Parts: sequence; C-alpha cells; structure tokens
Amino acid sequence: MPSLAAMFLAARSRPHASASAAAIEEALRTVWDEARAAWPRIELGPERFVPYLAERLPSELDEIAAVRTLQADDLYLACACFHGDRTALVLFEHELIDDVVALMTRRKLLVLSPDDFKQLLCERLLTAPDGEEPRIGGYSGRGPLRAWLRTAAVRAAINARRGSRPTEDLDGPEALAATMVVPDPEMALFKSQHHAAFRETFAAALSALLPEERNLLRFRFLQGVTQDAIARMQGVSKRTVHRQIERLRQHLLEDTRQRLARRLDIRPEELGTLMRVLQSQLASAIQDALGRTKKE
Repeated sequence: MPSLAAMFLAARSRPHASASAAAIEEALRTVWDEARAAWPRIELGPERFVPYLAERLPSELDEIAAVRTLQADDLYLACACFHGDRTALVLFEHELIDDVVALMTRRKLLVLSPDDFKQLLCERLLTAPDGEEPRIGGYSGRGPLRAWLRTAAVRAAINARRGSRPTEDLDGPEALAATMVVPDPEMALFKSQHHAAFRETFAAALSALLPEERNLLRFRFLQGVTQDAIARMQGVSKRTVHRQIERLRQHLLEDTRQRLARRLDIRPEELGTLMRVLQSQLASAIQDALGRTKKE
C-alpha cells in the first residue's frame, strides 16, 4: 500500500505538518482499517479516501487529533457514494435513507409518498446536476452520518411542502433548526441537565472568535446568505468559503468541549453525549447565539 501520510499531506492546504509523517501514517492506517472493516463490501482505494478525508479537515488543527475525531466509517461510505460506487450507493439507500424516510413517515412529516420522497432525497444527495458535485460531499465526518442525513431529509421535506425546488446548502439555519421537530432522547437530556452550561460556554467560545469570523458565521447562519453569495462578496471561491466555515465549526466544537470539561463535573461519556448533541445541532446553536448578540 502506498504511503497514506504522503497522500494526506499532499491534499492538505497547510505547508507543514504538526506531527511526524510516521505518526500521521499510523493514525491514518487505523482509520483506514476501521472504515474498511465497517464496510467490507465497498472497494474504495486509499488514493481516493485519504485525500477526501484530508480535504475535509480544518487546515489549522493538529493532524492526529483531527483524524481521530472523525466518524471514519461514515466518511468512508460517504466518500464511496461521492465517487459513484454502486455498492456504496445501494448500502446508503437501504441502510440509511430507508430508515430516515420511515422515521419521517411515522412522524407524518411528509407531503409526498414515502417512495417519492425517497427518490427525491436520493436525487438530491447522490446525483451531480449540471456538473456540480453530489451534495453527499458536504458531509465532513465530524458527526454521525445519520444525523447529517436527518437534517438533509428535514430540509427536503420543508421544500417539498412548500412546493419549491431545494437550492440552499444543507447546513443552512432553517434546515438545522427544523431538526428540532424530530424528538431526540439525547437532546431532552441535554436540555434538562446542562442547557445553561452549554449556552454560556458556547457563547464564550463564539465570543472568542475574531470579529470577521463571527461576521462570516452571522452571514451564513443568521442571515441565510448562501456560500455562493459570500464567495462573491469576499472575491474567493465557494470552496474557500466552505473550508472557512468548516474550520470555524470545528474550532467552536473543540473550544466548547474544553470549556465544558473544565466547568462540568461529568464523566467523559456524558461529555461525549453533550458534544454529539452539539454536533447535530451546531448551526441552530450558532443561529441562537448570534441572535442574542449585537452586530459588531
């Protein structure tokens, strides 16, 4: 097998690694082995998966820590779907999309028939209209793929109910806020026990950002400005804007985790529960926190 570290570093945008090539190689091989073990029927070469992974990590974070926080098996499946692997597409449809469609059907959130909504969701996430990349490529591996898919499904259902064609990105504020209509036991626990602590620590993490970073998040999550529009405002590519936002999202998650760990006397697994909730509701949290602050 070729050097995974070499492929990884070639795809990164930072000039120097913060860890040795040997350490990066070891971390990547662990991720690679876990991902292949989770989806043994999918044949995806490291030359596709490793650069795909590297491109979705914030460029300023330590490589080892960043790689270890990924949902490697979910990202592996998403990567294979992104590249059109037929086995991966079938698995994604039958093991994930079928479940979320059934859930939304039970909760009476659909105006389309389940079969029609499933087709709509598959087309939206797994096809590449007009030469664009499939939207499954927007999944970064920082949270469970099922949670990301649920967000996508809620947004698609909202657009179907309105009779409009979906045009916004999956991480828009309305879509993630709308996931609140799907009850979640972890969210109920979070609200009842640690809501105040989270709200204050997340606000502190947000306040620690630079003014221009907060304004970027404000444009995207509070005002609903598309990534295309922000790119035109900044004179950069949409991909650059996407990476800026992903970097800020990851930074907020890590800063909030550290602040919560210092503040709360809870077990690591309980902290993990809080962070999973935050990952699945991050855009809503940003929207709520920015809505309580004045524009700088």
